[in-house]
Amino acid sequence: MEGAFSGAALEEGDFDFPDHGPPSPALVPVPLSEVPNRTEPRLQVHTFSADFEENLLVHFQIVIFEGCVWLWFGNGQRFSNLSVSLPLPAHLGDPVSSTCVLGEDEGEDWSLRLSRRLALKTHKTWYISCNVDPPKPNLQPAVERRLLEELRTLQLM
Repeated sequence: MEGAFSGAALEEGDFDFPDHGPPSPALVPVPLSEVPNRTEPRLQVHTFSADFEENLLVHFQIVIFEGCVWLWFGNGQRFSNLSVSLPLPAHLGDPVSSTCVLGEDEGEDWSLRLSRRLALKTHKTWYISCNVDPPKPNLQPAVERRLLEELRTLQLM
């Protein structure tokens, strides 16, 4: 097959593009430190542990971003589910949209219900993963009380 892609070597001048002069100052890269109106990312990581009934130690990690909060808690090294809830504009009717993003939400939709309540109360998006095994009915209120104490100290409530 003859043509441009027949295997012939390219020669200088095969692609002559017009010279448009030097690049516009807006297109020249500048060091990040010189970018005007640049703000530093705001990220806060907070971890704590709490002991509950029958020597059950639950670990918590809260990552606070500028419009959302990531919360993981559990009594082991698992990440088996993730739910997200975000506040919606009032004209849409339902104040919060929620879904389970990863895995099956164990413990009777604990992470889904908790993320929904926190999104309603704080008007922030919440990503929550609850990994307490085995889930016990009287453990859930105690864990949530301890979590709310911590959220108050972080001024999220």
